[in-house]
Amino acid sequence: MAAGEGRGGQGPSAAAVAEARGHNQNFFIFDQHTAKCYFPAMTFHSLPYEPRKLEATEARLEAIYNAARMGLKGDTLALAAGMLPQEYRQLVQMDPIAQYAEQKGRADGEMAMASTLHAAAEAGDATAALNVLRYAHKWTAPQSIEVTVEQKISITAALEQAQQRVLELTAIEEPADAVAHIQRG
Repeated sequence: MAAGEGRGGQGPSAAAVAEARGHNQNFFIFDQHTAKCYFPAMTFHSLPYEPRKLEATEARLEAIYNAARMGLKGDTLALAAGMLPQEYRQLVQMDPIAQYAEQKGRADGEMAMASTLHAAAEAGDATAALNVLRYAHKWTAPQSIEVTVEQKISITAALEQAQQRVLELTAIEEPADAVAHIQRG
């Protein structure tokens, strides 16, 4: 018998409570007749809560710098630096040095990677050289497109054909206008 059954749907039967305890299930059962709550196999632990102070300490700034240097952004940067995302946002608003630590970390990380790519390119690595050209200098390889046209287009011939189509359309419309004029008159 499940919870809520027994005694006309008014609450758990004694068998249901015993069954829940016997199977070590984690749920609440409320018996309306005895006004007792049963908590089979459920334990509550007290979680200590102490508000954390938001200060731009040297250790915290170093953690922000290191996370940004590795290329992390946003919430992942905050978590890697040991802060909650909302704590990091508050810290950036309260103390601009935290934002500076992030920017400095990003710049130093980019500089390290650029130096590595340049060193590899100078050592003869063609892939590294192409990547430096593409991303640092916005270079694109020339692409050859071959177009062959077998038919020559004459502008004068195209204009003559367009004029001829206009004349044909005008000639078709004139008899219809003439019939309408005769019927009115």
